[in-house]
Amino acid sequence: MKVLFHTWRDTFRLLNRRPKILIPFTIMGAANLIAAYLLYYAPQRPISYLLAPPIRKFFGEKFLHYPFNFYLLPQLFGYAEVVVSAVIGILMTAMAVGMIADAMLGHEATFLINFFRSINRYFSLLIAWGFVFTLVFLTSKYLPKILVPGDASQALLFTIFHFLGTIITQLLFIYIVPIMIIKNKNIFVAFKDNIIVIFKLFFPTMVLGLIPVCLYIPTVLLKAKTAFLVNALFPEVILGVVVIGIIASVVVEVLVITATTVLFVNKEVK
Repeated sequence: MKVLFHTWRDTFRLLNRRPKILIPFTIMGAANLIAAYLLYYAPQRPISYLLAPPIRKFFGEKFLHYPFNFYLLPQLFGYAEVVVSAVIGILMTAMAVGMIADAMLGHEATFLINFFRSINRYFSLLIAWGFVFTLVFLTSKYLPKILVPGDASQALLFTIFHFLGTIITQLLFIYIVPIMIIKNKNIFVAFKDNIIVIFKLFFPTMVLGLIPVCLYIPTVLLKAKTAFLVNALFPEVILGVVVIGIIASVVVEVLVITATTVLFVNKEVK
């Protein structure tokens, strides 16, 4: 418990004293907001020239018209999040980790230095991201089916297990980026060392990761009830849910990445 207390203390102290650390997270949130904005206006010109054809082909013409476009919005945004994460997110995460480590080690948390450092490792980071993403996809797809009976009455439990499977799998590999960026290890060593670190720091890592994630659970449950929200309230409420989800996601990312990086630096670097 002492480790958790010291880590949270150092995390909030660091965020208060070095607000520059928030820049990568802000950029990531802004990118997701832009993606949501584009998807919201997908049925309208000029954005429809780009997005309407794939929506029409894979989902049907009706989802380009009000109010059905709102039924599809969370699903489309889920796909967009994956693209944004692969293109921008991995860089922003690596930059944030580098800036946090620099600040903790008494260096200037410089945005540009960490940007170029992350760019130089982009393809290795992308491979690591792709591997973890595949594991997350398989876990979130099959774990709920194993743990929850397949009837409609268990839909809530299915959603919760799907979400928790995703988060826990990500946390099991969360030290790959710090090892690559802070210790400058190659991807193969990073995977090996991640296993060693997660074995030593399993309990505090899970607690530091899962507590902030609780902030995002209401959004997950609301997204699972898209049809109900549209029918009970009004279609535009779905856009609000997506935006709230983006804001909650940024907050969670800040807390989880900062706290686990602080823990890593304290236990494995200093």
